[in-house]
Amino acid sequence: MKFLIISKMKDVFALLPVEQQKQVIEGMIDFVDKYRKEGSCKEIYNISSIKGSASIWEMESAERAATLLLENPGSPYQDYEMFILSNFDTLIREQKKKYDRQLIFK
Repeated sequence: MKFLIISKMKDVFALLPVEQQKQVIEGMIDFVDKYRKEGSCKEIYNISSIKGSASIWEMESAERAATLLLENPGSPYQDYEMFILSNFDTLIREQKKKYDRQLIFK
């Protein structure tokens, strides 16, 4: 399953001492690098207007995706939104089939 995860830094992060901010950021970089190499993190983009990022992950379940976020060293300083993604072409094809079936019965 693919997931879109939007993460936003909480304002409390800015209140941390600079050295602690650096440690958290380094941990977050290591976290993302680990899962990029593993192949679970497919893409990640910075969104400067929200002080956060958008990333695409491939995981076996929603539960695994949710627990994965807890492994992120930045997790206490971030808010997350997670969305399950579906293949657009497959979805549209299935919707078309359903409409075609409804037209047959009219």
